Amino acid sequence: MDDDNQILNEDNNPESANTHHTTDYQKPQAGSSDDNNPIEDLLIQAYRQESFTGPLPHPKILALYEEIVPGSADRIISMAENQANHRTKFENTSLAIDGKLAERGQIFAFIIAVICIISTIALALSGHDTVAGVLGGTTIVGLVTTFLGVRHKKNKEAVENSKEE
Repeated sequence: MDDDNQILNEDNNPESANTHHTTDYQKPQAGSSDDNNPIEDLLIQAYRQESFTGPLPHPKILALYEEIVPGSADRIISMAENQANHRTKFENTSLAIDGKLAERGQIFAFIIAVICIISTIALALSGHDTVAGVLGGTTIVGLVTTFLGVRHKKNKEAVENSKEE
């Protein structure tokens, strides 16, 4: 008899169908015909572990649900499909919003940079060289730092993603 079926038939507990299965083989009792066999002196233990992850229960557990409540396996699968569709729709919406926010941020950053550059030129032409230099310098340093920081962050994420694969 199969170990899995034996465990399922012993207690009909769906949770035990997805737990550790252990089988012990022990040394025969004294007085058996092979008392001098060195293999008998060994304790052999077989350990089997099943692991199943995903949005659906293990197929054996799903079959038990179906036995208990006919049609329940189809309902469980439908629930998993609905949840996956919902999650996909949510992620797509979130990505679209993130894209719009990033685009809007770039537009505002461009407007601020143009205003600062025009102000720097106007200040320099009106004789305020020190203020113009500070404003222009900080604007350029800020822009360069921002663009290099974004590029560095993307490169770092790409390296981390390649390590995970």
